[in-house]
Amino acid sequence: MQNNKFLKVTWLALVLLISNYAAKASATDTLKLGQRVIGFNLHNVVEGEKSQVSLEDYQNKKGVIVVFMTNGCYHCILYRERIKAFQKDYAAKGYQLITINPSNPTYAKEETTEEMIKNAKKEKYDFPYLQDLDQKIAYAYGVRYTPEVFVLKREGKDWFLKYSGPIDNDMENKKKDKISYVKNVMKALLSNQKVPEYDVIK
Repeated sequence: MQNNKFLKVTWLALVLLISNYAAKASATDTLKLGQRVIGFNLHNVVEGEKSQVSLEDYQNKKGVIVVFMTNGCYHCILYRERIKAFQKDYAAKGYQLITINPSNPTYAKEETTEEMIKNAKKEKYDFPYLQDLDQKIAYAYGVRYTPEVFVLKREGKDWFLKYSGPIDNDMENKKKDKISYVKNVMKALLSNQKVPEYDVIK
């Protein structure tokens, strides 16, 4: 039976899940900066939007900002407004926000399709919120935690990884001198400058 690696759980359970996930991810975590990434075609729970979403839908964009997140993850809740701001700040500049929930709802009722729909409506998501039920995409991208960001740039018909990691170094959004990793990466991409590389925990 496949364990869910992205749940809000007790400290002991979290240790066990991370240990098990790390062992599995080591064989699939091959996505590196500058590498071409695989596409996906996943179910979208946002009402009134396209029911299936893939990278191919955004061939007219400069790139996409993919965020792996869940409904119940404590860290995701703290980052929710900052994640939503990506669409407001960058969609008109050519970078679409796409969020993906990699949780198996069998292990947490807050991650079911119904709850995802409720949360998307409550939070007024104006971007795709996709289900990766078998965690295939999460494993392919080497996701280690939520929320985790993957900034992809389109070159021709392919997509290449320009950044992967946390949003910033300030989970509670209180630091005056925080490092906004994603904002700095986006600033570089939009000005055709060298993308900064950060030594962050993956």
